Order: sequence, then structure tokens, then C-alpha cells
Amino acid sequence: MDQDETTDRPTSRVALALACLYAPYAWVLLLDGPWDSYRLHWIRLWPVLPGLSVHAVPSVHGLPDWLGYLLMAIATCLLFATVVILVRRGRRSAYLISAVVAALSCANSWIAYQLYLD
Repeated sequence: MDQDETTDRPTSRVALALACLYAPYAWVLLLDGPWDSYRLHWIRLWPVLPGLSVHAVPSVHGLPDWLGYLLMAIATCLLFATVVILVRRGRRSAYLISAVVAALSCANSWIAYQLYLD
């Protein structure tokens, strides 16, 4: 076994990818301003924010909030599982997947931030 293979742990690759998935949403915690109920609502949404794009679909947007949030949670779980499975394949794929996840999460986070401002 190669020395490089023994130091390359799947858990560290998964942690990197999940950090890339959730770090762009740190604006929820880092914003200046009041800690009002609207901001606390967004903080409670933080675990499912990667699935926010599902809520933008017109047929989902018209549903009751709890159902929209449930669909966001399902989309986040599917995304989470897909990222974990793909990242565990190897180091090169982990870096590529992490970069793609970071780019898409930044775009989704920007959309979320714009919705927060409205």
C-alpha cells in the first residue's frame, strides 16, 4: 500500500465536500443587524438551505410552507448523499466534486441571500 493512500482518509474528503456545501450559507450567522424572528427563521432553515432551489419551482412555491420545507429537506438529503458517495471514490474526484459543490452552493447561497433581503 502506498504511503499516500494510508494518509488519505475518506472522512477528511467528505468533511471538505460538506464544508464546501454548507460554508456559503454562513452569511445567515455573520450578518450585521438585529436578531429578529425573520433572521432566526433563516437560521432554523440553515440545514436545508442547499435544497432551496427546489422551493423556487412554481408548483412547489405555491404549496404550504411546511410542505415546501419538507421538499427542501428531501432535496438536501439527496444532495448530501450524492456528494458523500461521489467524494468517497477517490482523492481526485473529491477535489473536483468539492469545487463543483462550492460553486453551486455559492450560487444558491447568493439566491438565498437575495430572498432574505426581500
